[in-house]
Amino acid sequence: MPIVLVLALRRRGFFRVWGVAFALLIVADAYVNGALTPVHSPGLATFFGIAFVVIGDFRYFVAVERNKGLALLLAFVTPLLSQLVRATAPSVAADLRTTYLAYEVLFFGVLAAYYFLRVRSLDGAARAFATKLTIFEAAQYGLWIVIDVVLLTTKRDAAYLARIVPDAMYYVAMVPFVLRMSAKREASA
Repeated sequence: MPIVLVLALRRRGFFRVWGVAFALLIVADAYVNGALTPVHSPGLATFFGIAFVVIGDFRYFVAVERNKGLALLLAFVTPLLSQLVRATAPSVAADLRTTYLAYEVLFFGVLAAYYFLRVRSLDGAARAFATKLTIFEAAQYGLWIVIDVVLLTTKRDAAYLARIVPDAMYYVAMVPFVLRMSAKREASA
């Protein structure tokens, strides 16, 4: 966390604020949703779990868009689609791992649509920046999808160990990656 804050404080303007805010939010997410959580109410735990998923998706969209309103709207597309799937497919709602997989597949689809409809329409440095962020996000979600399919089809607990990679991308690497890419973008501007 201190390293991420240093990286954020070295940025200017938007990405300074973005970096500090999301560095702090990812620590809050890990604390509230982790093993040492102070939240013991199932209802509150669900609320915080969903809130931090939306925040995690929001950080990608706002890094690309810089338009907070549009980014927030985009961050809610997958949770809303996920709830629709859960409401219409009881088997998805009945199993937490299947719910995760459904969310991951839906987000991957939203991400692909966003890339082809929005990112590819950007020019120059903005397009290169957004493409790198999209590849990072797609790799993270793609790994979660593959691992959850393995967990659901083989029931091998060893696959939980593999979740360390996309989890580390989400909790540890995403914010520094975006800050590094934004520094490169600033240097080339």
